[in-house]
Amino acid sequence: MKKSIKEHVKTIIVCSILAAAGFVLDRFLGVTFPLFGVKSLSVNISFVPIFLAGFLYGPVWGALVGGVQDLLCVLLVPLGPFMPGITLSTMLAGAMAGFFKMLFMKDGKIKEGSASGSADAAGSKIFSAVLCVFAAVCGGMLFIPAFSAEFPDGSSASLSVWQTLVETEEYKTVFTSVLSSLDGSDTVSLIRAGIEVSDTSAEVAVGFAAALIFEIIALAAYFCRRKLPAFAAAFAGFVLSGLSSFTLILQIPKKLSGTGITVTVGAVPYIFAATACAILIAMILNQSVALTKLAVFCLVASSVTSVLNSFWISLAYTSVSFWVYLVPRLAAALFIGVPLYTAVLWLILKKTVPSLKHSHLL
Repeated sequence: MKKSIKEHVKTIIVCSILAAAGFVLDRFLGVTFPLFGVKSLSVNISFVPIFLAGFLYGPVWGALVGGVQDLLCVLLVPLGPFMPGITLSTMLAGAMAGFFKMLFMKDGKIKEGSASGSADAAGSKIFSAVLCVFAAVCGGMLFIPAFSAEFPDGSSASLSVWQTLVETEEYKTVFTSVLSSLDGSDTVSLIRAGIEVSDTSAEVAVGFAAALIFEIIALAAYFCRRKLPAFAAAFAGFVLSGLSSFTLILQIPKKLSGTGITVTVGAVPYIFAATACAILIAMILNQSVALTKLAVFCLVASSVTSVLNSFWISLAYTSVSFWVYLVPRLAAALFIGVPLYTAVLWLILKKTVPSLKHSHLL
């Protein structure tokens, strides 16, 4: 009985330290951006201590660390009104880590598995073919209309990434139409908006093309059995595709708001980003099955908390819809948070868990 009490005391001490560390990471070592007048987009690694508590001690302790950490943030350094829903979402993230522990860890050790690259010949060929299909899909997306513009006179035009990239006649015609259709009391600022859209679409096109190039490099490195370069190139392609998709989805419609021109974004940014993510996960899988499981967990946990937190914020601030909050928060979580969480957690679990086990803290 005394041993059990002693173990509980050690667990409480470690979890208290994790909650305090998460508070510092959230409020003092992170970056918070305002969205529509509300400080609701944070970029940090404050979920790492919460995930660690769940991984090391189970779902209950993970949830407790998440709840205490969020309450510390609200009480000591508030950025807005207290939202119980966000506290519950944070607790859910810790609990998810605890349940995921069964797939990822055993007796305080990471469950390693055989990487896909060491599979049998048939499985390796299938794996390689799937990767090639992913890259081909990204290549095809360059030629499918990425967005369309409907002008005040009722005419419309669509542009693909490729047309923007090489500045085809269609590209020039569309933005000539954009400029000619802009008319109002402040014509100069409206014309500037049209030019900004042209420049932004060009940057987006370059970003998609660069992402595809990195994905091809990743495949070439994979076939040459260069795991680290393949992973690095896939990661670069993933980040570029995410930033390009985020810019296309949000910035181009925003720049033309109030001009009478309606911009509709097609499926290209969503499919391109998802495919780049699949390639990155495949490269991670080729590195380590355990690392893949960790990356998938971070992806699921970040997505769930982003959706829930966007919902709670949209309830508190009804002037802006749930979807407007969700897109930037989800983009930041997937293309910044997930890679950071995965890398930091992997290093800590590989280096720290054996030490904790040796110190009888696990």
